Amino acid sequence: MVILLLIFLLFIPLESRTSVWFNFGSGINFTNIFILLLILGWLIKLRKDKKPLTKNPLRIPVLIFIGATYLSFLTGFFKLGIPFFGDEFRIFKSFVMTFILFFIIANSVKDKKSMKLLFKAMACVVILVAVITIKEFRQAGVWHYDDDARVTLFGLQPNMLGAFFAQFLPILAGLAFLSKKFKIKLLYIGLFSIGLPALMFTYSRGAYAAIAGAIIIMLFIGRRKVVSGFMLMAIIAIFAQSILFGYGRIIPVSVRERFESLKQENIEKDKSIELREAVWELAKQRIAESPVFGYGYGASDHVLYLQDYNVDLDTHNMYLDIALECGIPTLLLFIWVLFSMFRVGLWVFRMADDDFYQAIGLGVCGCVSALAIGNLFGTRLTLFAANGYFAAVIGIATRIYIQLKDERLQKKLMIVKNSKKIDED
Repeated sequence: MVILLLIFLLFIPLESRTSVWFNFGSGINFTNIFILLLILGWLIKLRKDKKPLTKNPLRIPVLIFIGATYLSFLTGFFKLGIPFFGDEFRIFKSFVMTFILFFIIANSVKDKKSMKLLFKAMACVVILVAVITIKEFRQAGVWHYDDDARVTLFGLQPNMLGAFFAQFLPILAGLAFLSKKFKIKLLYIGLFSIGLPALMFTYSRGAYAAIAGAIIIMLFIGRRKVVSGFMLMAIIAIFAQSILFGYGRIIPVSVRERFESLKQENIEKDKSIELREAVWELAKQRIAESPVFGYGYGASDHVLYLQDYNVDLDTHNMYLDIALECGIPTLLLFIWVLFSMFRVGLWVFRMADDDFYQAIGLGVCGCVSALAIGNLFGTRLTLFAANGYFAAVIGIATRIYIQLKDERLQKKLMIVKNSKKIDED
């Protein structure tokens, strides 16, 4: 089972390629085949162990949320006549696969060695994607910012590529902060120093806000435990980027210009921000018209229309998107899911004694924060290739949570047993 997961994880960011390389028609491709194999292996294991889904804080909110989004998909089918096996179904399937992968890993990966193996595989792929992104940037030779210079890689558009990095780099930061062995700490600082410039070269302002917010929240949670690690990481990262860009520069001019686009005077001139604000206002009006059930999954393109803009409209906000398509109750379920994920990471960080487990817990707090912030500026959960690693990390953290809970329960039972034995004596 772990070997299947390992192979699958190596190819998740390449979904756009594997779906072409291994496409047998009728929706039968590499990703779907592996998901089915993993589900089958998981079900066989559940039957063998004679256990239902392992109890954890995410089981109920995730299952209810998936059920609610499926009902909204049916709503779109009946209410707007959206084709059942059209593009909306493909997007819905990609969206749900993120949560399916979480369930598979949380219930199948049960030892630290397997967790580390899967994590190392994901880290290697993320860094490989980061190196290619940096290479693309350097080959373009861009000095000043240009929309056409934004990197699209393996079918991941710039904003999705930025989300891909922002939702994994906090784990590397957590390991850089908390690893007790100095060589391991330096290794993860180095990996983070490669991943961060790659994120910057996506020019995704949502990704900038997501990674900044994630690091701030991690520092707030970790406090004294992570201060020394953060200072060392910051120094090495700045030094590494100075060497990378040459001439003592820390941040390239084009990236700095992208940051400056967030200034008030530049926001007023930015047509993309102007369009986004107009769409948000229209989405709020549509939500008010159908606040409970929404219009159906994938209905945004059918109910959002601005006469002054001749473009395909998207809410560019996951929260508005869910409220519009699935209803406000489903949006509250989504927030419940995010809160439960954050809670799992926080509990693992505070209760674990192992530095790897602590780092995963703190990193998950950062990953969830990055996802929550990034989805304010786009619908980042609709592409499995960008979110598969996030699901895997949450699954690993949940398995750690289950193990630590079991260990604490065993200790309590042992204490009770010993106390009874003493009383009998």
